[in-house]
Amino acid sequence: MEFGFLLVVDGCLLLFIFYLFEVISNLIKRQSETFALLRFLRHNDWIRILTQNTQ
Repeated sequence: MEFGFLLVVDGCLLLFIFYLFEVISNLIKRQSETFALLRFLRHNDWIRILTQNTQ
C-alpha cells in the first residue's frame, strides 16, 4: 500500500519536473526569438535611417 503511494508520488514529481523543464526551455526559446526579432527591427531602423540620409 505504502509502496504504491510512493510510486504515484514519484510519478507525479517526475511529471512536474518534466513540465517545468518544458516550460523553461520554451521560455528560453521564445526569449531568443524575441531578441532576434528586436535585433532585426533595430537593423531595419538603421537601414531606414541610412536611406533617409542618402536621399
